[in-house]
Amino acid sequence: MDNICIGTAQLGMDYGVANKTGQPGKPEIRKVVKAALDNGLCFFDTAASYGQSESILGEIFSDLKMNQQVNVITKLPPIFVFEGIDSLRQALAQSLERLCVETLWGVMLHRTGMELNQEFSRALAQLKNEGILRHFGVSIYSPEDALAYAGHETVDMIQVPFNIMDRRLLDNKFFEVAQSKNKAVFIRSIFLQGLLLMDESAIREKKMDWTIPFLREFHSYMKNRNLDAKAFMIHAISRKFPWAKLVIGMENHDQLMENITLMQENNIPDSCFEGWWAGLPAVPERLVNPALW
Repeated sequence: MDNICIGTAQLGMDYGVANKTGQPGKPEIRKVVKAALDNGLCFFDTAASYGQSESILGEIFSDLKMNQQVNVITKLPPIFVFEGIDSLRQALAQSLERLCVETLWGVMLHRTGMELNQEFSRALAQLKNEGILRHFGVSIYSPEDALAYAGHETVDMIQVPFNIMDRRLLDNKFFEVAQSKNKAVFIRSIFLQGLLLMDESAIREKKMDWTIPFLREFHSYMKNRNLDAKAFMIHAISRKFPWAKLVIGMENHDQLMENITLMQENNIPDSCFEGWWAGLPAVPERLVNPALW
């Protein structure tokens, strides 16, 4: 399961259209982190803007004495403005302090748009040499940006939203380009913020009835083949891109253990995945882009 990264947005704030419990308390978060580490999951994705996520994780890493074993990826504040190496050093120092780690495995821009010029590249190189961070990347929202940053030499890693209803990154060949450029790819929102796991009554309660006709095709595919939807989504993407990491979030310990069990049960025939990808229809951007909901 070394291709799994624990998403922590849900641990620091209310997150996701399917979230039923809100932000969990510290004892529950500790159970999640400990169980993840006990099962060999040492990558954690967080951000300065994820509420208390960095601080809570840091407290728990210290409590478990796992500060040296975790690989943490965080994101710069969305409002970050680069004003020389000291501005970047200060922003990263704040995250390091909150997370109680000496090195960040990865640091990403939370939004695209900032110019990655030579001065910024030199600052990154210096901070990497100092051991403050190991990899730099960008958290992407649009397929166009994903493809553009896949060719940028300053970028080591790219985080993209992708799920089994979204063919945009397949159509523009992003994954092929990223792999050819040796970029580390992290795939988030594989359940489309939980929408793909919700039943129709729950979807109607969220006033998202318009999504139901599109989702019925997927759920019919699952039902006709007696497949578990969550397991299918995890393995469809992990088998198609075994070199990428999946960022999977959870609200509590039970969800984590359920996900771990599903990851370990890798018994779905390849033909089921091949059939889905071959017939994947184009859907409106409104369905696969939560910013448009």
